Amino acid sequence: MTCDGGFCRCPNGLVFAGTQCSQSCPIGYIANNRGVCTRGCQGNQIEVGGECLNHAVAGQPCRVQAQCVGGSSCLRGRCACAQGTIFNGSICVYGRGWLSGSPI
Repeated sequence: MTCDGGFCRCPNGLVFAGTQCSQSCPIGYIANNRGVCTRGCQGNQIEVGGECLNHAVAGQPCRVQAQCVGGSSCLRGRCACAQGTIFNGSICVYGRGWLSGSPI
């Protein structure tokens, strides 16, 4: 293990798994951006770059597209329904007057 600027890291792409450097983290753990194994993400989260991010629905903040669920997309830091759809409280659905993306 090498230490630099107050942070210690395992050499050559290895990760720190509790008490020693290892090729990979144990099952149920992920390596954070410092190469330290931490508990994995929960069911309502995704792992992005060693960090757990919460799933989000339309109107909630997002950092990456994969966070947005229910047919929403990450747009300018918020999950949003596509044009012609509205959020019904859980998913994006075609709004009044729309069917299959075309006006009726």
